[in-house]
Amino acid sequence: SLDERGYLTLAGRFKEIINRAGEKISPFAVEEELRQFGPVLDCIAFAAPHLQLGEVVGVAVVTRQGQLTTLAAIRDFLRSTQ
Repeated sequence: SLDERGYLTLAGRFKEIINRAGEKISPFAVEEELRQFGPVLDCIAFAAPHLQLGEVVGVAVVTRQGQLTTLAAIRDFLRSTQ
């Protein structure tokens, strides 16, 4: 929900598993790995709809103050932990 200042608050999960073309992915596991990535202060992983795969992993990331990252850097980091 959005508060009066325009901040979005996420509470709870709609789904506990992301189903990417039959592959079952835990959003909790994605978040745990992503929090080990230096620039990431906090994150949430969720299922995002995809026409061909059914669902893909989506993430919302809060970076540490003064640090930036890119989608490519996040993908590279997560791939390196598999």
